[in-house]
Amino acid sequence: MSLTDSNFHIGDKVVYPNHGVGVIEQISSRSVGATVERFYLLNIKASSLRVMVPCQNAGSVGLRRVVKNGEIQKVLDLLSISGNGTNGDWKDRFKENSERMRTGSLLEVAGVLKNLIALHQAKPLSFREKKMLERARYLLVSELAMARNCEESKAFQELREPAPDAEHCYLQKEREAALRDAISSLRPSLRSVVEVAQLGERSVRETAEIIGLSVCAIKARLFHARAALRKSRKLRRLRNDQPVLGSGLGRNPNLKETEHAQAT
Repeated sequence: MSLTDSNFHIGDKVVYPNHGVGVIEQISSRSVGATVERFYLLNIKASSLRVMVPCQNAGSVGLRRVVKNGEIQKVLDLLSISGNGTNGDWKDRFKENSERMRTGSLLEVAGVLKNLIALHQAKPLSFREKKMLERARYLLVSELAMARNCEESKAFQELREPAPDAEHCYLQKEREAALRDAISSLRPSLRSVVEVAQLGERSVRETAEIIGLSVCAIKARLFHARAALRKSRKLRRLRNDQPVLGSGLGRNPNLKETEHAQAT
């Protein structure tokens, strides 16, 4: 049978997309209106959550069997090659990666993990992308452990994730420290907006509600804060090809471009 075969049995080890590995504990029938439907009762390993999936919908929701050795080797081979990081727009990248994660394909999840690791080596990830990286890593490790019938710690060692470049790690820490120093030197009215909006990864509207200013005023202050930060000598020296505020500590993906905002 193929991995996507929807004819499962009690005790089968399966994967429910974006939730992880689980075991089919029960197959039951329930009356739904005038019809009787059969359901799989899954016990999700990560959360001990019990999920009921209609048998006839198992294929459409992506329920599948745990991968076998041949598929595992493809995943390990993929992870052994360095990713490109995909430095596109944050929102587009996050949407694309979310869609790949929802497919339930272990190769797609591995691709997300590989690219996020590569991106993280170049610059700090946003909070949401850090969570996605951790989630992708867990989904891989947990399925690999169940497929190999081994501990997750041993499965983790098999992933062979590319080791972070020492120089990149050093420069990344330098950029973060320099940006924090530069933010702390801003005048209070600008610093408070940056700390709430940028460091807290909040939208302009959320920031306006917290601080008690209009959306236009918040946009204007963010514009002036970015202009001030670009003048930081230390940031310019460390920037090289990476724009100031291009990191997770700077431009918030929840915020729209404010370069043309006017002070109020």
